[in-house]
Amino acid sequence: YLFSNLESYKYSGEHSPEVCASQDILWNQIYFIPFYRYGPYLVGLLSGIFLAKNGSKNKTINLGITQTTGRVLMSLAIFGLLAIIYFPLPTAYEAIIYPQWVADIYEGFSRTLWGVFICVMVILMEGGITGPWDFLKSDYFLILSKINFSAYVIHYYAITFLGVF
Repeated sequence: YLFSNLESYKYSGEHSPEVCASQDILWNQIYFIPFYRYGPYLVGLLSGIFLAKNGSKNKTINLGITQTTGRVLMSLAIFGLLAIIYFPLPTAYEAIIYPQWVADIYEGFSRTLWGVFICVMVILMEGGITGPWDFLKSDYFLILSKINFSAYVIHYYAITFLGVF
């Protein structure tokens, strides 16, 4: 977490750092607001529309690219996912305060880029691009995805009910 939105919110207007340093501010006034999630939602929605129009359950989508190009694109998508995860890693070892513009760019685009890279992987796999990631098409991951979505839907209410911040 690069302290972008929370820090900006903490020091703006009538909000003193002592009042806004609580998790309640982060939770209710920053995290729960839907702008944190609508970017990946729209990317997934557009990808789902693309998959629905261009394919069916039993055939692969014709992407018009070669296996080599698809593997390069898949590798770039995997590298992008890893970059999003590990970009803020230096903050785990020592107190690094990024410039505000860097933190804002990361906070503004990281979730949407995560959704883009995941959707690129899904579309490439549905397009018949093969590689070491083929295990992700297993039916076992369908069960995990349903559990994951259910946890996502209820996590805010569960944490609020338990009072754990």
